[in-house]
Amino acid sequence: MDFDQEKQVLQVTWEYDAYLEKKFDTRSYDSFLILYSAADNGVEYPLLMNDSKNSLISGKQYVNIPEHRKEATYEVYLFFVESYCGGNTDSLHLGKTKV
Repeated sequence: MDFDQEKQVLQVTWEYDAYLEKKFDTRSYDSFLILYSAADNGVEYPLLMNDSKNSLISGKQYVNIPEHRKEATYEVYLFFVESYCGGNTDSLHLGKTKV
């Protein structure tokens, strides 16, 4: 997980595993990255998520972070959803990030 302060982008990468893709038939899954501000402190953007869907196979997803007037801490979650109204994976909590 990497936050580029200059570009205001949070990027998450993962290693693609062809064996697991074949075993669980996840070739058509898309990735979703969600940032949630759990603190109820009047943060400007309590929920952020990716604008475009990247496939699980791509090994990366990013979220554009709007400029904040004050620092905010977000919980970061990643999960995958089948492209054509099918299954989904459990979400994975990746930790916290400050923006």
